[in-house]
Amino acid sequence: MERCPACDPQSTGYCVAFASAHERDAVEATLRLAAGEDFQIVDERTFWLKDRSLFDHIDYWGDHLNPVDWSFSSAALSMDGTIVGQPGVLTWDEVVTRRPVHWVNDIVSQGRLRMMFQPIVDARGRDHPIGFEMLARGLDEAGGVISPSDLFQAARDQNQLFRLDKACRLQGIEAAARLLPDQLVFLNFIPTSIYVPEHCLRATMEAVTRIGLRPEQVVFEVVETERVHDLNHLRRILEYYRARGFRYALDDVGEGFNQLGVLQELKPDVVKLDRQFVSRIDQNQENRDVAREVLDICARIGATPLAEGVEREEEAKLLWELGFVWQQGYYYGRPGWDPVPHSPRPGQSM
Repeated sequence: MERCPACDPQSTGYCVAFASAHERDAVEATLRLAAGEDFQIVDERTFWLKDRSLFDHIDYWGDHLNPVDWSFSSAALSMDGTIVGQPGVLTWDEVVTRRPVHWVNDIVSQGRLRMMFQPIVDARGRDHPIGFEMLARGLDEAGGVISPSDLFQAARDQNQLFRLDKACRLQGIEAAARLLPDQLVFLNFIPTSIYVPEHCLRATMEAVTRIGLRPEQVVFEVVETERVHDLNHLRRILEYYRARGFRYALDDVGEGFNQLGVLQELKPDVVKLDRQFVSRIDQNQENRDVAREVLDICARIGATPLAEGVEREEEAKLLWELGFVWQQGYYYGRPGWDPVPHSPRPGQSM
């Protein structure tokens, strides 16, 4: 059934007139990545955008373009596809004040974002973890911890995903200054919040340089729960990282990114076996079969396999015997506020 925009209660929005063709093209590129039917081209210098589409991109455009030179007017999309505008021209500052302000914005702007460290170990045995995954946590006004699922779902609902994802990357890099020089730092990122790598990741690259991390220490980890429909866009992001000496990992492999063709195309440095295939792997033949398939794929593309979600000694031992030398999970350490070394577990004989 064909969509009727006028029947949609969110069909109100804004007409945006751009000061230059370059900025119009840049805006169109970001909108086509994420906005779908939520914008229409009115003429060569003017777009109509839904409220949510405008506010979803407001932080990115404010950071990387020059929207103070644009002009805005409130407008709705009628049933026949025509634009019904309201009188009056708005400035960028006036539009920004209309954005709904919610608690995710407050957490970022008030510095209530913290990083926890979860160790990643070499199961063959080392004096300290080979690295840590940086896990974001928000703090409420009373200092209580907000779960990451609640935090990121709220960011989606409140048009704050771009801002939160960027803040988490920067906070993770700052926290990584506490690691040893030979340890890796795994930084999660949401591909759908990165529109143009050269723009969106500039602050990330600058932070890595400022903190003094070596590029080969940093592993950017794709959060696979944010499914990317545009594989070419994800490849462009990953190529941007690799060209600058960084590594990248694919998370939750075993379903989704587990197809050999996709993995061969993206060529990650690290492939993380989904925790659902790690759980009780010593008792589940199907999980062992999936783990072997992932190991085979890693061997073909030259990636390092990493098992996440390891909680029991039996799991750790079997995974090591299969070939998962890098491991992560509660068995080795829960996320903590400090990057503490893991202690060898009693009875662990790897």
